[in-house]
Order: sequence, then C-alpha cells, then structure tokens
Amino acid sequence: MAARSRSSRRARRRSARLTARPVSCAGPMATGRCACSGGRETSCCSNGRETLASLSHLERHGDDSATGIAAEVLQRLHAARDSPPPAALTPLHDILAALFLKAEGDRRAGRRTQFIEAAECAQALLSSQRDVRPLHGDVHHANILSAPRGWLAIDPKGLIGEPAFDAANLFCNPLEKDLRFREDRALSMAAILSPALGCAAERLLDYAFAFSALSAAWHLEDGDPGEAERSLAVGRAVRAARARLMS
Repeated sequence: MAARSRSSRRARRRSARLTARPVSCAGPMATGRCACSGGRETSCCSNGRETLASLSHLERHGDDSATGIAAEVLQRLHAARDSPPPAALTPLHDILAALFLKAEGDRRAGRRTQFIEAAECAQALLSSQRDVRPLHGDVHHANILSAPRGWLAIDPKGLIGEPAFDAANLFCNPLEKDLRFREDRALSMAAILSPALGCAAERLLDYAFAFSALSAAWHLEDGDPGEAERSLAVGRAVRAARARLMS
C-alpha cells in the first residue's frame, strides 16, 4: 500500500471506522452509491429517516429484529454480480494495518495484550479467506436506513474480502446501548447473522473480535483511550461468546 500523509490516513480511518457515529450531512440530503441498489446513485439522509440505531426502533422491535434486518441487508449487499470487482477496492489486510502496528509495538515491549491476540486472529482469518468479493466496509446500525423501497446500507467504503468482515462492525453498535458489552447479545447476533453470511458462527465472532481491537487501535491513535477501552470490552464479550459456543 502506498504511503499516505498523516492527515489522509486519519481521514481514511475515520471514514471506515468500526464505531462510526450516526450519519449526518451538511444539507438536507446526502448522496452516495448504495451497494444494495447495484451501485446506482441514491439519495439518503438520516435526518427524518429511521436507522437501526434509532432508540425508538430498538424499543419497538428489539435488538434481534434489528440484527435480522441487518442480515437481510448484508445478503443483498453480497449477492453475486455478473461484472468483475473494481480494481481499486481496498483489501482487508490494508484496513487492518493499525491493529497490526499496535500489536507489533506491544510485542516489542514484551507485553501480551488483547491487541496481539486480535492481530493473530486477524492474520489467521486473512490467510483463510473464503468467497472473497466486494464489501461495503462500514455496515453498522446508523448506516442502515429505512427508505421507501426497504432498508438500505449507505456510505460504502469499497473494500474487498470475506463477507463476514462486513458484519463485524455490528457487534460494536449501537453506541448508545450497553448491550454491545453482553456475551449473550454477541451469541444471538452470531446465530442470526452467520446463516445470512454463509459462514460458521465462530468464524463471524473471530472477525468481530479482531475488528473490535482494530477500532480500539484507531481510537488510541486519535487520543481517545476511553472509547478504545470500550471497544476492547466488546471484544472480550465476543471472545467469551465464542468460548461458550465451542464448549
């Protein structure tokens, strides 16, 4: 991957961040290409439209319902396409660079940390990727929007890799709810999402564990240790869920 300026790297990290804040836009409408529409130009806005991050939606329908909607959206995102993927898509190894850098620093310092465990998990996943295809890259509750033709994923980042990666973001969201720190919630999400992604629940949980540490590494780079620790707490809940699943 070509070297980038610090400012452009930071902008890229924020654009692809696992724990991205709810979508906002400068004007009344934000325009982007929605992968669910086959790449056609769409107009989407969180102002006045319900997202899965909406507390009212969660209160009315529950977290499992939101996860089910996300599973359906992911299935549409990952549907087979006749055309080859664009050459400019970012591979997963590149997007995970901050995690690998943090883990290497901890290793050199003689510390055995969650970052090292997550980096080892990520390396194992990358070396055994399955069904590699274009990915949205930033699927989370605030980027899944209700529209007249159904629920859509907005603000794609343009990655390429295993589809399970696209669901890892969901385990750290919604930010406003402490349920993201619960082991039973991670198990429920894995049970709902894994059939839609065509992968084993434990593999999906591995992606969520690795990506929660990536999020923490980004937050540390940005000087936010509090949010970094919360991301790591999500990872610990996911890891406990996987252990329970395999016991």
